[in-house]
Amino acid sequence: MTPAAELELLTRAVDGDLSAGERRDLRRLLSRSADARTLFGQLKVQSDRLRRLPKVSPPADLAARVITRVRELPPYHSVTPAPLPFAPPARRRSWALLAVAASLFLALGASSFWFAHRRSAANTDTAQTGDFRQRPANGRDRNPLPIPVDPVVRDALPPEHGPLASLPPASEERHADLLPRELLTPPPAASPLEVAVAPRPVRSPSPDLMGADFGRVASFAAVRVRLPFLTSLAEVHDRPGARDQLLRELQHDTPYRLDLFAANAGRGLESVIEAAKGCGITLHVDAAARDRLKKKQPTTFVVYVDGLTSNEVRDLVARLAADDAKRPARAFDLLHLTPAQPADGKDLRELLGLDPGLWKRPDAAPKAITAGTADQVVRAMAGGGKPEKAAVALAYLPANARVKPAASKELQQFLAKRGDRKPTAVPLMLVIRGTN
Repeated sequence: MTPAAELELLTRAVDGDLSAGERRDLRRLLSRSADARTLFGQLKVQSDRLRRLPKVSPPADLAARVITRVRELPPYHSVTPAPLPFAPPARRRSWALLAVAASLFLALGASSFWFAHRRSAANTDTAQTGDFRQRPANGRDRNPLPIPVDPVVRDALPPEHGPLASLPPASEERHADLLPRELLTPPPAASPLEVAVAPRPVRSPSPDLMGADFGRVASFAAVRVRLPFLTSLAEVHDRPGARDQLLRELQHDTPYRLDLFAANAGRGLESVIEAAKGCGITLHVDAAARDRLKKKQPTTFVVYVDGLTSNEVRDLVARLAADDAKRPARAFDLLHLTPAQPADGKDLRELLGLDPGLWKRPDAAPKAITAGTADQVVRAMAGGGKPEKAAVALAYLPANARVKPAASKELQQFLAKRGDRKPTAVPLMLVIRGTN
């Protein structure tokens, strides 16, 4: 409710002109607003004062004097000298004179009321001395003069001392029902504190406990979580415990991805080629990969081998760490070993042109002797009795550096020498990444 609407509601309440709904609005307004209660009380006091003012009758000859004064007024002349198109009838002129007289009568009555009200308001705030009230001096009136007060008006004024009531008295039947009940009656006295009763004993289980019955909760079971193996290549060389931990990670019989982070990926691939040669591994390097290595183009290389056991993979990493420790500036930084993911298998299928069967378990049962068994024995004996361990190195990233598998001569040589994977072999995808 806007302030203007609240003021209208309060004034109508003082006049006693409210509907049932407006009376409810008034009660809500008075209950929540202290300013509204104060204004309502002031309006009631002013209304009662106005009703108690004496009624003054005008002089008996007021109308005659007004009419005489009107007749003495000079005739009205129009600004323009042009004559009126028609002359008003005499009857209309008489009505005009009466209207002017009535207007003057109302003006005089309003002026008298305003003058009396103004004098009473000015005399209320000043001290009373005999039949005069002293006007307070201000900047405009340096010589205050006593103002006579009509005895009738003085008797109608409220007493000089004592504050005006901010709320109407509760004994008035006209406005008592408009105020909330809590404003008219004093609040009840506060009751003394009572001692709380003792809490009831806790029963187990409580029959009135609200909740779900989960029954017997099973004990927790310990779960071993495998975390990726992350260390530096220098740690593998300097600390034997790091090599043992690497071996334990490789013995879980799963394909792995080994990321080697080097300052220069090309230099890292050269180190892997030397370490593979020292471990008896034939590493077939793709011609496109050699070309990017020669031109020193930033490339991420991948080496795939699936004919090594977990011990042989550990020895390859240890040999690579030993060779790197002999250099004045180490080529490798971190080593990150994780189980291979389906995305790694997808990349190997695109690079090799076939499915390497990372998650395929080789058959450990002895195979029947076939016609080709004799040729395999002869080739093994010609090679000194040890099967050849082969690996292939290809350009991995960026993707446009890869070559089609059918166009890589080195890849076809690797696939021809790869053969069947042994049950103890661990497929390994070794990725050489550059950090610069």
